[in-house]
Amino acid sequence: ITLTATGNIDIKQAVLETNGANLTFASTTGNITLTSSTGNGAIVSTAGCALMAGNVCRNQSFNFVQGGLQTLTANNGTIKIEAPVAGGFGVALFSGGGQTITANNVEVRGGLMSNAGYGGNDAWITNRSSSAGQTISAHTILLQAGGQNSTLSTDRDNDAGIYSSAGLQTINITGTGGSLTLNGGAGGHNNAAAIYANSGGQVLNVHGAVSINGGNANGTYQNFAEISSSADQTINIYDGGSITINGGAGDGYGLDQFFN
Repeated sequence: ITLTATGNIDIKQAVLETNGANLTFASTTGNITLTSSTGNGAIVSTAGCALMAGNVCRNQSFNFVQGGLQTLTANNGTIKIEAPVAGGFGVALFSGGGQTITANNVEVRGGLMSNAGYGGNDAWITNRSSSAGQTISAHTILLQAGGQNSTLSTDRDNDAGIYSSAGLQTINITGTGGSLTLNGGAGGHNNAAAIYANSGGQVLNVHGAVSINGGNANGTYQNFAEISSSADQTINIYDGGSITINGGAGDGYGLDQFFN
């Protein structure tokens, strides 16, 4: 699939699957948005896991198709991956052959409330390739976990995340004064903002500030933010930038990994 537009590319409540073939979206002046409506999900995949009958991309034991580079470009706009406000099944960019994502801004936003009895109203950019890497480059990158009401059991698993399985994960914050911001959930439980690399290692090149902020609601748990790697991790800060880590008011730790 190749789609090029001069304006916005909006994908809502849809399943797009290439089963191992390349997928390319490019907007020369506008934004690229993947979202859904209440009670539904949306996924763009090259890994053979996105089906109308059910989103088996959540099944980590699934035999993912290897291949299919996923490329999204919005040099003058924003690439936004945003779960619906309530009752959704999550949204994701999911690749079995590596990812290259380039924009002025990248936003990944979890929903405020999950589907009753299920959870998982999350938003992910996920690379499941066994060898190809993931590169995300933008002036600003924001991961905002969802969650709003700590008294409801459905207010959980509203994660915002970026994950790469085996290839090198590279996050570039470009241009002076850029920012990389991760915010844990404002309420509820298990609402995380996370950038995670598995066996391939992780490199961050930041021309600006990194801000990692835990969840901010008393009485909640596992609302956190993290940047982590199971292999080597290198963080380069340029142009007089900074790293700030703020603990949250909640407690607990643990990452729901539905889409990774």
